[in-house]
Amino acid sequence: MDANVIDTLRFADRLKDVGFDPPKAHGLARALGEELGEVVLTRIDHDSLGLRIDGLDAKFDAKFQAMEAKFGGLEARFGGLEARFEGVEARFEGVEARFEGVEARFVGLDAKFESLHSNLKLLMAVFAIGFSLVIGLGIYNVVAS
Repeated sequence: MDANVIDTLRFADRLKDVGFDPPKAHGLARALGEELGEVVLTRIDHDSLGLRIDGLDAKFDAKFQAMEAKFGGLEARFGGLEARFEGVEARFEGVEARFEGVEARFVGLDAKFESLHSNLKLLMAVFAIGFSLVIGLGIYNVVAS
């Protein structure tokens, strides 16, 4: 920073005007000037800092624009993925419809097997009656003769 923050000679003159001894006024003015020179921001410092901040703003703007462009690219890629997932979803719906058709065929087969099972029971009952009649007639023939 600039060490000439205040006009120490003018400050010393003002101190002398209000009754300070010249050596004390000069010493106090120099001490105050040195202390303020280390901690006070001058116009030159302010302008220099402003230029650096403006430079940082430009860098941040460039970085943000680059990031925005990347996010735009990612958004486009996600849009493409979304379309692909919609296609996969449509294919799964087609597979689901096919499975529903297969399920309906199994229900039809189940009904046919039920009918076949009923017919098989009836056939077994007829065979059982017929077999019983044959055995009964055979026993009757043996006993009657």
